[in-house]
Amino acid sequence: MANAPEENIIISSGRGQDEDQLSNFAELYKAVRDGKLTDTVRILDQSQDFDQPGDKACNKIITDRDETALHVAVLNGHEHIVEELMNRMSDESLAMYDRDGYTALITAAVLGNRKMVECMLTKKSDLIRIKSNSNGKNLPVVMAIDFGQIEMARYLYDLTPEGDLIPQDNDQEITPDEDLIPQEDNDQEITPDEDLIPQDNDQEIHKDHNGATLLTCAIYAGTLDGMHIALGLIERCPRLALAIDKYDESGILALASMRQSLPSGNQRIYSSNVEHGQSNQEESNRSDLEHGQSNQEESNRSNVEHGQSNQEESNRSDLEHGQSNQEGINISDVEHGQSNHEEINRSDLEHGQSNQEGINISEVEHGQSSQEEINISEHGQSNQEEINKSDVEHGQSNHEEINRSGITQLYEMKRIHDQYDKLLSKMCEEISESLQSNTQQLKDGLVYTAICQAAENGISEFVSKMLETDRHFLWTEDRNGRNIFMLGVLHRQEKIFSILYRLDGKIMNSLTCLQDRNKNNMLHMAGMMEDAIRQINQIPGAALQMQRELQWFKEVERIVLPRHKETKNGDGLTPRQLFTKNHEDMKEKGEKWMKNTARSCTVVGALIVTIMFAAIFTLPGDNNQSMGLPKSLNKFWLNVLIIFDALSLFSSSTSVLMFLGILTSRYSEEDFLEYLPRQMIIGLLTLFCSIATMMITFSSALLIILQEQLRIAIPLICLASVPVTFFVWIQFPILKDMIISTYGPSIFTGRK
Repeated sequence: MANAPEENIIISSGRGQDEDQLSNFAELYKAVRDGKLTDTVRILDQSQDFDQPGDKACNKIITDRDETALHVAVLNGHEHIVEELMNRMSDESLAMYDRDGYTALITAAVLGNRKMVECMLTKKSDLIRIKSNSNGKNLPVVMAIDFGQIEMARYLYDLTPEGDLIPQDNDQEITPDEDLIPQEDNDQEITPDEDLIPQDNDQEIHKDHNGATLLTCAIYAGTLDGMHIALGLIERCPRLALAIDKYDESGILALASMRQSLPSGNQRIYSSNVEHGQSNQEESNRSDLEHGQSNQEESNRSNVEHGQSNQEESNRSDLEHGQSNQEGINISDVEHGQSNHEEINRSDLEHGQSNQEGINISEVEHGQSSQEEINISEHGQSNQEEINKSDVEHGQSNHEEINRSGITQLYEMKRIHDQYDKLLSKMCEEISESLQSNTQQLKDGLVYTAICQAAENGISEFVSKMLETDRHFLWTEDRNGRNIFMLGVLHRQEKIFSILYRLDGKIMNSLTCLQDRNKNNMLHMAGMMEDAIRQINQIPGAALQMQRELQWFKEVERIVLPRHKETKNGDGLTPRQLFTKNHEDMKEKGEKWMKNTARSCTVVGALIVTIMFAAIFTLPGDNNQSMGLPKSLNKFWLNVLIIFDALSLFSSSTSVLMFLGILTSRYSEEDFLEYLPRQMIIGLLTLFCSIATMMITFSSALLIILQEQLRIAIPLICLASVPVTFFVWIQFPILKDMIISTYGPSIFTGRK
């Protein structure tokens, strides 16, 4: 491209300008593209009018992609060229669009080059209000966050005029200055800016997507900057919580899709240091936001220094194909509507269930019962000001040490969680108001979809907060007629399912009696596994996966009414038959894993039995003919050798017997629940003991033989610990998981 002849640089004409007109700017294009400031200045000074007297080349379209010299400089990351052009270009040319519908400011924002953006806004601050001419007429701040430039979006968000962010009392449309509208071409017209925030007029809230798109993208960013933008928008305009963005999502739905923003969706353990805070972290984060430059800026500077010519093609490709992660997010196809509550009440009466007012979702451990309101909040709202004050008072650790220990990341996650809680509370307040005035707005705002999405993702805090907001959300169903608890079982989200334990018994029975559109009840959900693959795959080994599936089935079976245990679905299958059908492959894999492990361990155990049985009759040294004991033997180490030899023999024998039990098992479904895991646990523990005691026996023998040469004996004894360590390193994780899964606390909290 850099060596191409000038006549080949412009392939086709743009905006009515033919090739001859555009070819006049070929030299300027090359100079700007290559970052040659001296040549650019010389060409601009020598440029003559091609259309009207006094017109400048810097204000003209110079490529077939309708790009001005400023567009070319921005695409190639040449900040010094941009600064020079700012001193020469007119206000109208600054607002010109390229073929993609981007102004130069939008292009710089999408590329994350803050220095260029600052330079343009210094020249003309109203550029921040001009929307793109494609991709849904987005403001620069929306374009930046849509392409993942979070820090740039935070910067532009703070600079966007308040009139573009807050609904005006007169509900007038906000239009850019007339000076910003290019007059050169008819198709270069800039449409008047609509408010970023929906107005209080009769226009549907979903038709204005800029505020909603900024909100959802900020939430999906999952960073402190993103949460700052989202919380600021909701505080200024709570109605945005139910507004639909250009991706047909709402803010409340985005919040329900963020697993990593709450502990229930992100199972990381928080350090006590994070709980009490670190004093230097907040200052560090603030410093990062003020001084931290994006990698794109550094890349652009490097391009200026080395004169790389491929940057334009790369950046243009990013603009054409680099869609934000927002489009890649999978949102479950959940029905917007809520099930008919009156029909459910009638069903309750037919089954002898109590009135809906009998709901009691208060915390069991506190023994509080309320017939009028639901309290399922698992995590209270934390006071950010108190946390920050505590950080200053108690956290005095060094910032470099924080980074090395990884506490910085955990602390930031905790702050994001706090922001998430505040954002959720604000949205629930708006939902509560909508319930009193316009319930249709909840459906249009995807509130019911969000509740089902949160249930699938296991975000119990979200579901609990929504249920606390209104009890009718208990009966929310997806498009398949499955309520939130059926979805919790289907997707193996134990925290969602555990909410049932805090409900009134009669309401619990009403919920467990419901069926989906294929006549599957809650126990049928436990027999399905297609939608639970993500959760199942987090458990190591097919045997443990089978055990966890059986635990789920038994737990759901325990709470459903007896008559539902044999109910057939639309395919004519009972829950147990459906479970057996769907888990046949997993059962075979678990059986294969168990047998292979047992065979391997049996060989090792039998070998140890053979060695240790023979070792007791071959004690080191010359034997005393009358006693049969070695002469001049250290009695202490002799006793140690005999005792640990016997322990090794007994434990290895036990291990072999346990593994033989596994090999001869029937491998029925019920065996995977406790029998097979128990056999494997005992076998591995005794095998570990036999290896350890065998090494102690070996070390005792060395000390008896080399009692006068400890320099040789001690290193050999240290080497004897290697096999034990190696065995623990390989087998202990599996053993630990098996012990916890079999004998640890139940995964279902609040169980009665």
